[in-house]
Amino acid sequence: MITKIPVPNHSKKNESLRNLAKEAANPPPKDATPLSDTDIQAHLEVLENWNLSTESDRTWLLKTFKFRSYLAALDFTNSVAKLAEDAGHHPRIILEWGKVTVAWHTFDIGGLHKTDFILAAGAQLIYSET
Repeated sequence: MITKIPVPNHSKKNESLRNLAKEAANPPPKDATPLSDTDIQAHLEVLENWNLSTESDRTWLLKTFKFRSYLAALDFTNSVAKLAEDAGHHPRIILEWGKVTVAWHTFDIGGLHKTDFILAAGAQLIYSET
């Protein structure tokens, strides 16, 4: 069983999250540019408790999800992996007992792209609907 904070289906934020997750998540073209700080902040407002982290001059979009068991965390990991594989855009996933950290970054452009936020929204929905 996944430990989660319920989000009412009728909330405006949840609707925005679902709309973002429904967008096509295709790998960005090689000549795409990273999102601006303004765009990043606007997308962060739609997501719940996602954070930015900088590592080796790379900005990552990340969140740690909590679970009651290792198997629940593994099931979530596999669902996110399928989402990523279907989109052709893969996150860093760290699986531990009781938690999974998912971190998105677009290496080809050296920053964050809208695809990172679309897939983060998808991961968040997987978590909330499990």
